[in-house]
Amino acid sequence: MNFDDFFAGMDKYDSLKKGDLANIPDEELREAVLQWIWSKFDEDWLDEIEVVDSLPKPCQYVYACCTVVDEVYNGGFNQLFFNSTGFFAELAAEGFEEMGNPRLAEIVNEAIEVYENNIDLLEQYDDGTIEGFSASYEEHLFDDLDDEFYDETVDFEDMLIEYIRANEKYFGD
Repeated sequence: MNFDDFFAGMDKYDSLKKGDLANIPDEELREAVLQWIWSKFDEDWLDEIEVVDSLPKPCQYVYACCTVVDEVYNGGFNQLFFNSTGFFAELAAEGFEEMGNPRLAEIVNEAIEVYENNIDLLEQYDDGTIEGFSASYEEHLFDDLDDEFYDETVDFEDMLIEYIRANEKYFGD
């Protein structure tokens, strides 16, 4: 599979309408909702925060939670906060609480606290290089929280689907 094949059909849910989610199978629900949100961003995604802020709270929570889960699964909390996606951490904590997993919210809030207490240290590695980013992992600031997060998100997809289904009226134009 090449790059074009991967993204082929990704615009399937760009024009999601209110009520459409009822006809979308659970296994496509996450993709449908995220694709609908992504389609609202400018090509360069510079308006990501503004667009997400303009959405109803359930949509904001889903976006923030999925963003945080994806980033942490890809490279841990270290990657989340190294990238601009760390902006969504607080909103994700609210979302995890709202979705019914207060422990997950606590873990994210603990990671935010670790990050805030170590901003100066982490900024020393932020030189715009992959080497700097990779070296930041040597601090091991988030290792335990990463492990707790992975353990606590085992049922995330089921929780997410249940939350979206309970709030379908907020998704779509």
